[in-house]
Order: sequence, then C-alpha cells, then structure tokens
Amino acid sequence: SKNIQQFYITGRNLIEAFNGEPQIMSTNPQVQLETLNIALRVVPFFQQLLLVSESGGEFVVTASTPVAPVDAALTAEEVRALEALQVLGVGVEETRVMELPFTPELRANGYSVVGRVDQELTGETPWYLIGRALFDVHPEIQAALAALQRQHDPETGDIVYEYTGFVVDENNWIVAHPNKDRVRTFDEIEALGDEGVVVDEDGIIFESLTPEGEHVLVYMRRMQGIPLSVVLELPYISVLQTATRTAGSLLFVQLAFGVVLGVAIPVLSSRITRPLNALAQAANRISRGNLLGEIAIAGEDEVAQLGDAFEQMRVRLE
Repeated sequence: SKNIQQFYITGRNLIEAFNGEPQIMSTNPQVQLETLNIALRVVPFFQQLLLVSESGGEFVVTASTPVAPVDAALTAEEVRALEALQVLGVGVEETRVMELPFTPELRANGYSVVGRVDQELTGETPWYLIGRALFDVHPEIQAALAALQRQHDPETGDIVYEYTGFVVDENNWIVAHPNKDRVRTFDEIEALGDEGVVVDEDGIIFESLTPEGEHVLVYMRRMQGIPLSVVLELPYISVLQTATRTAGSLLFVQLAFGVVLGVAIPVLSSRITRPLNALAQAANRISRGNLLGEIAIAGEDEVAQLGDAFEQMRVRLE
C-alpha cells in the first residue's frame, strides 16, 4: 500500500511543479506544447497533459500532449475537480480511477490529477493543468500488486502464504487486479454471517465467498489519504492447512517437553529426597539408642546444615 500512496504523492508533486513553470503560459502555442512535451519526458509518470482555460463559464482544452484535438473531451470527474478548484482557488484535486480517453485510439484504466496554474503566471484568468496517468499497468502499481500476491518469511525468505491481492475504490470497483479481466468490475465480496473482526480503524477481516464459490478469508484495509482499499483473499483451506501445521509443531514441542520432564523430575526428586531419607534413618537409629555411624550429608544447603546438627548431637550423646 505504501507504493500506491507514493504513486499518488508523485502525481500531486509533479502537477504542482509543472504549474509553476513560466513557459506553460507562453503566448506562443508551440512553446506551450513543447513545455508540456518536456514535462512528460522529464519524469515518465503521466501519459497525457492537458492545459485548460475557462471560456464563457466553460472549461476548454487549449493544448494537450500527446497531440489530440483542441476540443479534447474532459471527463465528468475532471470537470468536477475543475469546479472544486474554481471555488478553492488553489490546490490539487484527483479523480477516481476510471476508464480514460488518453487518445482517440487509447482508452485505458487511469486517473487524473488536476491543479491550478500559479496565479502569478495567469493573472486574473484561471488556467488549469490536468495530468492523466495509467493506473493498473503503471510500474509503481504493478510493483505494489506483485507484493500483494504472497507473504515471505522475513528470516528464511520462504513463501508463507499465497493469496490474491487487489485494489478497490470507495465504491468497491476493482481498479487493479492480477487478473486483467477483473479490472473495472464490481467486487461483490461480502462477509458471511457477522460483520467480521475489526483489526484497527482502517482494517477488517472476515469470511466470504468468491464469485466462483470458493470459501476465503478476506482482509480489507483502507489506505490513508486516498480513496482506495487493499483487499487480500486467502483461500480458507490454506488457513486450515497452516493452522494444522502450526498445531502439529506445537504438539511435537509439547511431547518433547513432556519427555524431558518425565526424565528430569525423577532425577531432581531423587537428589532432593535422598539426603532427607538419610536424615530420617539416622533419627530413627538415635531414637533407638544406636549412636554408632557418622551422619554425613554432602553439600552446603539447608539439608546439609541440618545433617551437621544431627551429627553434633550424636557425638554429644555418645
């Protein structure tokens, strides 16, 4: 999830940086276009940049790269973001992940970052810059998606779990999935029975069924600061197999510990009771008037000291 959050941070930072570039407001359209092309090449993040102005209360695309018709259509989400910036006057807005028209020939899963060009460059007339980025096929998202497919033991590097990890938006539409056919489909997964176990304020675990009817354990976690959630689906049979292996290991440890105790307890008990038995026998002999035989208890503990006291008493009586 950190990769995905960094992906969003990168998009915001780039638009903020581009919006402060003086050449973007050049009166020469060729200079504007070249500035946009340079911005695309410097950091290969956005697939398309659109320069937008306001005209007659409407938003109009005045330049775009790669080259597209001047009247390139804005999406409804982009218009809403522009309207929000129109009210705020400053800042950066992001659209949800959706199918975007990058070019007349290319429509792909992506999102837009919308920012207002620095007012010191535009004066009273507001201008905006929109960056359109591919989402699920972007290297940052691909790296995050790959990391969501398995968990490794940090010490041995062995795979502990293999599960299906993917990303959904706030409406549960899948925006990134290892199975490309699942992208831009609705995730119908629901908790079975109760509502699940809340791990923390952003995460929850519950049992569910996949569209194929497979029983799975699901972990769903909202990402801080962006309208996306990470979903991990672990086949329930894998959970049971792991629990069985863990229980078997614990049982082996318990049996081994029991064997050790079975050997150690008699030995320790014998070491404790042997000197006490010797004292008891000596006490019986003395009580019968038999003062022969030295009472010798090895060691320096309390039992040995008691043996010394018995020996001194025997010598005095003798």
